[in-house]
Amino acid sequence: MSQEALAVDARLETVYVSRIERGIANPTVRVLERIARALRVDASELLKIETARVASPNLRQGRKAAPARRGVRAKIVRTP
Repeated sequence: MSQEALAVDARLETVYVSRIERGIANPTVRVLERIARALRVDASELLKIETARVASPNLRQGRKAAPARRGVRAKIVRTP
């Protein structure tokens, strides 16, 4: 599905859909629900929580490596 078709089906601006896809805009839960309906999927399928390893800032300063911190990142997952 193209961004244009998704925008029409979800009643959103094409530019806004593009910004969401590129990670520039942060959609609300209501917008995610509209996108999910347009894609004919459950809204929970749009989000995937993944654990990311975050490097310590000390490494950039040439100091001894500290244990890596764990962070959580959410991203929109596209289904075929």
